[in-house]
Amino acid sequence: MQRYSTQTAIYYPATTFGGAGYPTNATVLWLSGGNADLRPERARTWSTSLAFHPEALSGLEAELTWFDIDYNERILQPITTYDVLGNQTYADFVDYDPTAAAQATALASASNFYNYVGTPYDASKVVAIVDGRYVNASKQQIEGIDLSGSYHVDLGAGRLTVRGSASWLDSTQALTASQTPYDLAGTLFNPARISGRVGVVWNRGGFTASLFGNYKSGVTNTADGRKGASFTTFDSTLSYDTGAGGGLFADMTFQLAAQNLLNRAPPLYVVTSLTYAPYDSTNYSAVGRFLSVSVSKHW
Repeated sequence: MQRYSTQTAIYYPATTFGGAGYPTNATVLWLSGGNADLRPERARTWSTSLAFHPEALSGLEAELTWFDIDYNERILQPITTYDVLGNQTYADFVDYDPTAAAQATALASASNFYNYVGTPYDASKVVAIVDGRYVNASKQQIEGIDLSGSYHVDLGAGRLTVRGSASWLDSTQALTASQTPYDLAGTLFNPARISGRVGVVWNRGGFTASLFGNYKSGVTNTADGRKGASFTTFDSTLSYDTGAGGGLFADMTFQLAAQNLLNRAPPLYVVTSLTYAPYDSTNYSAVGRFLSVSVSKHW
């Protein structure tokens, strides 16, 4: 695959990577893209599920699943943040004293070169070569529990349905054999440990109304050890289906939907570079209250 074979070299100011203490004109050579030495990744996977459909409560359905995935040699990009210089997690992928020969070799092996410094490349100002190419991680382990369920009951001429899901996730990773595994789940720009969605749906004739709450637990910024707040939002939908018929408004659906009903803003964190958004875009959305109206007709 091309993404595993094409290598790119990028020339950055050292401040992009948290280069505090370096001269203002210090620079970094970042390598990204392919790696000819990659080996096939392998995984051992375990999972088990329990489904619950009691006869005494015919409207109840629930399922519980546990899974465990143990990766070896998983192919990934080792560096997922600009907080690199001085970060011990990435120490094995940073050459802090790059010789002119090492820089020449890195540049010669790159298919593409980009200069974001604004001045011509100067080997004497390069304080580090950061190897962000794809690698085989020594170990990555992921385990979690998923719970989902629904319950419906007829009330008069309508039906009320309660449904929801919740997940717990734990994952660790070691990039090299000598490295102590560190947390992925629950850290900035990685999946939250706990997430869930629960809500109610009311149907009567062609009318449907729903309200759902969405939850993500807070994540920890590994740069300073601070854990952000959790994030809870609510979504709602009202719709009406006119049903089949011969009139002008037959087979039409009118819908009003609202996302992030309470206009919640995502938890913020202190950025180390102006190129970063100050929130975790992996887990949270920056879109505030969003209303939409739709009309559709089918035939």
